[in-house]
Amino acid sequence: MTQQQSISYGNLVLSFVAGEDLSTYQYKWVALSADDTIEACDNAADDPIGILQDKPTSGQVGSVMVFGMSRLKSDSGGLTQGDQVGTDANARGTAKTLDKAIAPARCILGASGEDEIATVLVNCVGGRNQLNV
Repeated sequence: MTQQQSISYGNLVLSFVAGEDLSTYQYKWVALSADDTIEACDNAADDPIGILQDKPTSGQVGSVMVFGMSRLKSDSGGLTQGDQVGTDANARGTAKTLDKAIAPARCILGASGEDEIATVLVNCVGGRNQLNV
């Protein structure tokens, strides 16, 4: 698999082949699978590679924001400015507060409820982003 990257305005977006149909996962968390494809995060303890920026189906190339400002769909609790953000079991952004929780983003502009769009500063570069509370 050949990866292409684009860097603009401080953002880093990488291209990965979708290992499943991700056409309904735009602006949600994705993770790398064992075969180096991307899949939707389906566990609140997943370690995301970034936020999907488009809507690839299985086998198509998808663009993943691994560093920079991105939109992110929130869970039913919404997101508030300043929240440390990780994934829920449905690949949506959720506020993380527990020690050692994986939280690779910080909320910049909040969202009030489920599937509302928040703006986050995401940093999935350099390994796990765990909270130390």
